[in-house]
Amino acid sequence: MMNICYTSRNVCYACREPLPEYVPTKCRDCLEAVYCTFNCLLDDWDEHREMCSKRAKEMGKLNEKMLLSPPRGLVWGIARPFTHLGTRTWLSSRCMDDVYGLLIDSYRLRSRDEYFLEGKMTTDNIYGGAGSSLVDFQKFLDAAEIHGGVLPMWWNAYRREECETLGLTPMQHFYLSELISPTVLAEFYGDQYFATQLRMFGEIVKGRAIRNLSREPERVLLSGFEVGIQDQPMPWSFIRIDCPRYRNQSFDEAYNDSWN
Repeated sequence: MMNICYTSRNVCYACREPLPEYVPTKCRDCLEAVYCTFNCLLDDWDEHREMCSKRAKEMGKLNEKMLLSPPRGLVWGIARPFTHLGTRTWLSSRCMDDVYGLLIDSYRLRSRDEYFLEGKMTTDNIYGGAGSSLVDFQKFLDAAEIHGGVLPMWWNAYRREECETLGLTPMQHFYLSELISPTVLAEFYGDQYFATQLRMFGEIVKGRAIRNLSREPERVLLSGFEVGIQDQPMPWSFIRIDCPRYRNQSFDEAYNDSWN
C-alpha cells in the first residue's frame, strides 16, 4: 500500500502516528518529512525519495535565482560574483547590454575614486571640466582590451562602438556626462555592496589599485563566503556567515567582525 505523504508535522510521514515529544527523525534533504523512528524513515524512503528529489531541484533553482547579483538594474545577475572576478569571467556569461552598462559604471566609479581619493584630474572627463567622459572612457576600454580574457569572446570594434553610444545617450543611467556615486549605484542595482564588485573590476582593468591598496585580499575573503552559498535561500546582500554567533548579523557586520 502506498504511504500517504502528510504535510502536518504532528504525525509521522510513514506510520501516521502522533510524533513523540523528543526531536523526531527528519529527511536530511528536504527537512520536511518527519518520522517517529529511523525505521519509519527507511520504510517510507522509496516513496518519499522521488518527491524529495523533485522538490530539491525546484528549491535549488529558486535559491539560485534569489542569489543572483545584482538583484536589479541588469537583464540578469550572476551567482558567485567574487569568484568570477578572481577567474576573470565576471563579464563572460552576461548579455551585451549588461556588459556595456557594467563597463561604463566600472569606469565612472573608478574615475570618481581617482579624483576624490587620489586627487587625479584629467581634462578628458567631467571631473576635469569636459562635457562628457567619453575620451577617458575610451582609454578605459583600451586597457580592458589589452588585458586578455577580461572582455567577452564576442567583443569587437562594432560592440565597442555600441557601448560608447550607450554612454552618449542622455536621459538614462549610463550617461557619461553625469556624475555617479556609491549611493546612486546601490539604489540602481539594489545592492549596497555592488560598488565593491565594480571597483574590483576597475582594478583589474587598470592594473593597479586606488592609492595602491589592493582589494584582492578582500575579494579572496568574499569568494570564500560564496562557497556553498547556493544552499542559502536569501538575497546575496544578506548572507549570514555559517556560524551561530553571526547568524543574527548583517553581512557587513559579520565581514567587519571577521577582521577583528
